[in-house]
Amino acid sequence: MKIFELDESLDEMAASIGGIEYERSVVDVLKRVIPKIKKGDVRFIDVSCGTAGFCRYGIDLELDVAGNDFNIELKQNTKAQMGGTSVRYDPQSDRAEIVNTESIAEEFKPFFVSAVKSKKENVTKFIDFIKQQEPLELHSKIPYRFPLSSITKEAWNAAVSQGYLKTLNEKVRFKDSSIVSNAYNKKNVYYIQIGGAGLFYLNKNPYNLPIPQFEGEIDIEFRLGPSGSKPKVINGETYRVLAAAYRAQGRLVTKIKSNLSLDNEEQAIEILLQIIKHRQKNKQ
Repeated sequence: MKIFELDESLDEMAASIGGIEYERSVVDVLKRVIPKIKKGDVRFIDVSCGTAGFCRYGIDLELDVAGNDFNIELKQNTKAQMGGTSVRYDPQSDRAEIVNTESIAEEFKPFFVSAVKSKKENVTKFIDFIKQQEPLELHSKIPYRFPLSSITKEAWNAAVSQGYLKTLNEKVRFKDSSIVSNAYNKKNVYYIQIGGAGLFYLNKNPYNLPIPQFEGEIDIEFRLGPSGSKPKVINGETYRVLAAAYRAQGRLVTKIKSNLSLDNEEQAIEILLQIIKHRQKNKQ
């Protein structure tokens, strides 16, 4: 593993740990709250991909509330990560692939692919520039695709100074909140709990909870990161050459706040009682 890959892995690990800790904190609140509600009205449902309470790629939090499925997506904060990976991209064929498919939830993979393809012109200009750098014997043979295999440090530094990495590394933003909500609705999730912001509904509010609709965006952040360089002899002259991977990090961003939150005991009770009340009303 290269140094830059290690740094990114540590960042992702830290974010993952923080997300899991937040999930556990919400579950702990509910474990304290549930006994205060009429016995049997609320219970955790075991999920196939993890322990009772939450899992990574299925439904984060699944409750049975008076016979109603209450499925919730959990996010650590208002800029929560939603998966990161390296991507392969060929601008000539416009073919994009996610390298580590397990690191991205299925419903969000299309956002990563679409975001990478939007960089077509930037990738082409970057490689066109590298192809013109000395030694031409090395650079002229570089194929039009990411990740890059072998370029000199001098060519890399020249591309940086000319601003080619700036455009490649600019994030791509999907602003339509309904796109985000639709992705979660596909797995029967209609509520999202965000640390520091509270509980929101996603497109639909089946239990008429007194909470706002989710409004947010998906950011796909890019980074073309070089590996450590190594010596290579070309026409009798030694150059330092490096490779580079194209990293993509997804982030769910929201700026709004809810008046109710599942990480607050009193408010969690209010939310659960509201669902029970809704169920009783519909039975009549």
